[in-house]
Amino acid sequence: MCPKATNSQYNSLECIQRKCSDCGVANINVFSDENIVDNKIEISWERYEYITTQTKFGAKKKLQFVKKKQNKGKRDARLLQIAD
Repeated sequence: MCPKATNSQYNSLECIQRKCSDCGVANINVFSDENIVDNKIEISWERYEYITTQTKFGAKKKLQFVKKKQNKGKRDARLLQIAD
């Protein structure tokens, strides 16, 4: 973000809304040394998710630890989409 004005307690509204031409999202070079379309590298992580299972009393949700995998290129593309 651009520096605050001398008399202001807050940053410029344009900067906060990510519409500033000086400090906008387009100026951030997140992946400068990486190839964004590199789909060969696979990233794995673990997280908790709610899983629906059937019991004799009906469907039941439970929290389960699951492993996830994704290609690096898909992750990077998604991060750039979120940043815009």
